Amino acid sequence: MRLPARDCAAVGPVRQCLTACVVSTLGCSPAAFGQDAAPGTESGTRITRPSGDRAPDKSSDFKLAEDDRQWTIQFEPSVWFVAPAGRFQIGKSKATNQVFVSDLNLDSPRASPYFELHLRRDRWRIGISGFYLSESDRSADIGKPAQLGSLSLLDGDRVRSSLDLWSFEAMAAYRFYDNAWSEPNPTPGGAKVASLAVGIDALAGARVYSVDLQVDRQTGVSGAAASLSKDDFWAEPVIGTKADAEIYKQFTIDLQSTLGAQPFTDHSSYSWDIQVDGTWRPWPNFGVQIGYRQLLYQLRDGSDDGKFLFRGGAAGLFAGIEIRF
Repeated sequence: MRLPARDCAAVGPVRQCLTACVVSTLGCSPAAFGQDAAPGTESGTRITRPSGDRAPDKSSDFKLAEDDRQWTIQFEPSVWFVAPAGRFQIGKSKATNQVFVSDLNLDSPRASPYFELHLRRDRWRIGISGFYLSESDRSADIGKPAQLGSLSLLDGDRVRSSLDLWSFEAMAAYRFYDNAWSEPNPTPGGAKVASLAVGIDALAGARVYSVDLQVDRQTGVSGAAASLSKDDFWAEPVIGTKADAEIYKQFTIDLQSTLGAQPFTDHSSYSWDIQVDGTWRPWPNFGVQIGYRQLLYQLRDGSDDGKFLFRGGAAGLFAGIEIRF
């Protein structure tokens, strides 16, 4: 059935109006044609990652790193060229019941195993780390008299000492600040080049220590041979922060500082650990690392004549590799 001519004339303007609206709507929505909205093309783009869940970004221009929603494992085995320092006190008198680590010749640098293992997903990270330091059968001549518990040391006594010190820590981290910058790709049509990514983590966890000290006095000025041994274990809660900067996805600089304390009993401990390192990654999943670490601590047990105190630190350069899975 055909409409009368006057009805067709009335419908024509309406049809033209609807057609114009549809064309206008489609023209304003690139997604209607199966295209994503193009990001800004200005140079020096900065991206701020929100703290909550993020919708995946389909634009490869803004993908500055691997998908951090996946679990990743990072293993960092190293050798720490570390030397202990400080003093031991066994007894209540600081004047007569102490001896310095250097007096026992226990302050020589040693190549010691040191490792870090991290499990990361999105903004969360769980990590463990530890080291083991051993100074064995170190001979020295006592230059200042001291009374270490039941062991008397006089000027000129010959001693042979050993020290085993190890520490282990477990940390949980949350990344509360995360920014990234990119640069235009010199290749026409190529994705933007990630130039710099900066992040800061808040850390919380626990650290434990084990100290095993052995001092053997040889026959000499003080008479017959005698020995002293002390071994103990400490644990403390730890908080801190870590900042890192990644440059062109190949170079990373890390700075970490943590504080630990357990002051509530006469078996107490305090510590401050600071570490700075740099990593070069010739391949995405492999890197070479070098850095410096200083761990300061005060480990105490008992009181009065039964007091044991090890107050000092361990410091030195470390070098190793970084492997990512």
